Formats: sequence, structure tokens, C-alpha cells
Amino acid sequence: LNIKALPTMLFLDKPNKPEEGKPPALAEMKGRIEGAITKESIVALCEHHFFGGPEPQMASNPPKRDDLKP
Repeated sequence: LNIKALPTMLFLDKPNKPEEGKPPALAEMKGRIEGAITKESIVALCEHHFFGGPEPQMASNPPKRDDLKP
């Protein structure tokens, strides 16, 4: 799973179909988030991955530390 020291959330679900010639998987990874995330974002991701909700829009380019002004 390659989890480092960051807070990590894994969204796991039952596997859809077992792969031929391999033992059945116990779970399938639907999504993964590393680092800080808001409660609203967690709820939006759960609604998307498990209840068919729309894919949430996440910030892909957060500001760099040098860009933050005091």
C-alpha cells in the first residue's frame, strides 16, 4: 500500500470480479488521498466512490510555501 508518514485515507470496496488464475482479492482500492483534507471533501469523496455521486473537484495545484504571504 506504500503508506508513508502522511495522513492517508484509502477508499476500499468489495472487488468486482476475481482475476482469472489469481486468488480472490479481499478488497479493491477505489481511491486514495494523502495529506490534509476537509470534512466536506471526505464526504464528497465517499458519496462519489460508494453512492454514485459526481466526482468532486479537488485543488490540483495548492499554493507553494513561498507563494504564501504573511
